[in-house]
Amino acid sequence: MKKCINYLYLAAAAMALALSLVACGGGGNKNNNGGLGGNVYVAGMEYIGGSYRAVVWNNGSRQQLQLSDNLSAQPYSVFVSGNDVYVAGTEETIDGHVVRAVLWKNGSRQQLQLSGYSSAYSVFVSGGDVYVAGWDFFSRGNGSAHSCAVVWKNGERQWLSDNLSSAESVFVTGGDVYVAGSEHVGGSYDSDSERPVVWKNGVRRQLSDNESGALSVSVSGGDVYVAGYEAGYENDRAVVWKNGVRQQMQLSDNVSMSQARSVSASSNDVYVAGWEWFGESARAVLWKNGVRQQISNDWSAAMSVFVLGGDVYVAGAEAIGGSGESNIRAVVWKNGVRQQLSDSSSSASSVFVK
Repeated sequence: MKKCINYLYLAAAAMALALSLVACGGGGNKNNNGGLGGNVYVAGMEYIGGSYRAVVWNNGSRQQLQLSDNLSAQPYSVFVSGNDVYVAGTEETIDGHVVRAVLWKNGSRQQLQLSGYSSAYSVFVSGGDVYVAGWDFFSRGNGSAHSCAVVWKNGERQWLSDNLSSAESVFVTGGDVYVAGSEHVGGSYDSDSERPVVWKNGVRRQLSDNESGALSVSVSGGDVYVAGYEAGYENDRAVVWKNGVRQQMQLSDNVSMSQARSVSASSNDVYVAGWEWFGESARAVLWKNGVRQQISNDWSAAMSVFVLGGDVYVAGAEAIGGSGESNIRAVVWKNGVRQQLSDSSSSASSVFVK
């Protein structure tokens, strides 16, 4: 899996620059709402005290997440239920010898049932139950093992596949659990064997016979929307599947690569956050019903979208004050207007508003 094997795959240099966060940066926290309105939670990473830390910004005020064994961490998803804030992510050492899925509740780390190497990419809370999607190592009992898609329900692991696979997003509605992800078919680990899939209550549905991946799922009015990418002759293209049928996304001219990272369906409108690659840089894009809206002219990427009360919130990263890695900042765009979350090197991966 592209994300399972190396999350920093995302659009080659574009997402590596937006999310790897290996540059040095100064300290500082914006510590203000910035006119966002509502109660806005954003999960991401920030350079604090000489290293990168997993954080959640609530209306601009930063909270660090608890870590174990002095590991670094990347939070990928935030969900708020009542007064509780849940964050799913991955802890790891610099040398990569420890990589494991983790769930934080109100900043405190909670252990998930794990086999070995693992990662958590999405969290959703419904009816008091906490669902986390990701992957864990699966052993065939013959000495071989590989990463396989899983959902943890209240910390207990449920396997979705015994093929090389990854669960990227979980959405629960009406008692049904939808999980979007990617799976290698035919027993092959080659990239061209990767297919986008949706599991509904554990039952698998393949969305395409072409090399592609599913990264986000949202359900509205009985319709199931999945955002992701489909590999072209040379590069990926942003796509959305509605009830399993591929919907083409509008792209600007001279785009060599694009991905749809997050989908949020609200009433009759479908919002998709992602990015397009132009020559030497990436630009954050929001699609509404497939029509492209560029939300930044700068080096940027949109990673998450959330719609509430007619307002559209997009979380991501943008190079501010220059194109170098040290200038990358966590940002939220509300209705296309940027709000900067930090003055230090940082990135935002998920937004939730209540």
